[in-house]
Amino acid sequence: MVYVSAVYFAVADTSCLDRSDPCLYFKLSKLAKDVDDKEWLPFAFTVSIFLLAFGGLGYSLFPYLVLDQISIWDAASAAKSLQFVLWGVLVTVPAILGYTIFAYRIFWGKTRALSYD
Repeated sequence: MVYVSAVYFAVADTSCLDRSDPCLYFKLSKLAKDVDDKEWLPFAFTVSIFLLAFGGLGYSLFPYLVLDQISIWDAASAAKSLQFVLWGVLVTVPAILGYTIFAYRIFWGKTRALSYD
C-alpha cells in the first residue's frame, strides 16, 4: 500500500484506479470513516511553533524595529494620530466580531458530516 499522507489520503495499488468506479467508491467511503480524532494536533503544533518563533524574534529585537536604528517609540506616530486610529478600531472591531457571530449563528447546523454515500 502506498501512503501519500498517513491520515488523509491513502490509495492502494494504482491498478485499482484503472478498473471500475466501485473500487474507487469503496476506497473513498473507507477514507471518510478512517478519520482520526486528533487531526487538529499538527495544526496546533504548527501554530504554536510559529507563535513561539515570532515571540522569540520580538523579544530578541526589543525595543528596536530596525537593529540599533529605530526603536518602537521613534517609529510611533503622533499621539493625536494614534487616538484617531484607536477610535476607528473601537468602532470597527466590534462590528466585525458582531457580524462574524451573526453569520455563525445563521449557518449553525446547516452542514452535514462528510459522506461519500
